Order: sequence, then structure tokens, then C-alpha cells
Amino acid sequence: MADMVYLLADEIAAHTMLLLLPPLGHVDSIKCAALHAWAKLLSLQLETSVDAAQSVADIYTK
Repeated sequence: MADMVYLLADEIAAHTMLLLLPPLGHVDSIKCAALHAWAKLLSLQLETSVDAAQSVADIYTK
């Protein structure tokens, strides 16, 4: 059963992962690339915020 959960999580992650480049032949590739860049920037900011919060939590738990 645990293997099924991991497989499902991998499948979901594959479908929600941001594209590094716009799909080939996409009519609005410039807009699409800009949206992906914006989403990537937001996700990096979120990761930084989470890392900072974890660092603060580590300081207070030691």
C-alpha cells in the first residue's frame, strides 16, 4: 500500500511541475514563458520563506 502512495505522489508531482520552457508550437509562448518565470520566482520566494522559518524554529528549539 505504501508503494502505491509513493507512485501516486510521483504521478501528481509530474503533472504539477513547472515547465522550464514553453511547449513547442504554443501560440502564446512568450506569455507562457513569462508566466512560468513568474511562478518559478514565487515558488523560490516561498522556499526561501520556509527555509527562514525553519532556521528561526531551529534557533528556538536548541
